[in-house]
Amino acid sequence: CEGDIVAPVPAPAAPWASYRRLLAILTTVSQELPDVPLYVDVGGLCGTLHCSTPPAGKFVGALLALGRRVSRTHASVGGIKTDASFDEIWDILKCWVRANPVKKASESSPSHTILAKAPAFQAQLRGTPEAEAALGRANDGVARFPSNPEVDWGPGCRATAHVGKDGEEEEGNGA
Repeated sequence: CEGDIVAPVPAPAAPWASYRRLLAILTTVSQELPDVPLYVDVGGLCGTLHCSTPPAGKFVGALLALGRRVSRTHASVGGIKTDASFDEIWDILKCWVRANPVKKASESSPSHTILAKAPAFQAQLRGTPEAEAALGRANDGVARFPSNPEVDWGPGCRATAHVGKDGEEEEGNGA
């Protein structure tokens, strides 16, 4: 991104309910790789392999050890943006599966096909301070993906009209 997109957002004088969320998303967007248009959902790829998801710090550390650039994305909690090729990403996940074995998959599954080919390199799956910085885990006090403000937060049911005992419509919330 050109310039700092967070600086123009002033801190509110009075409590503003969505200020923290706005600050979090703008901070995350400002730290993304601007020339990488798509992101990779590591959890989704691990679902294809039927394996557990590696810790983000270790996965990002492996990409950085390859000399790749990495950042978090604002679109997904487990998503990352990187200039690594998919071959490199799959090879890192193959190394993860070799260190954390999974049950044998059927020969017709994508997991079996992907894991049948040996990785082109041995990935260094370990967290580093650089990996933590790439994930935006700096001590800036900004929660990248803040939790919902309360239980069952979000859009409610559509409003509906109910006919009362006297035949007149009453406003309702559909609950």
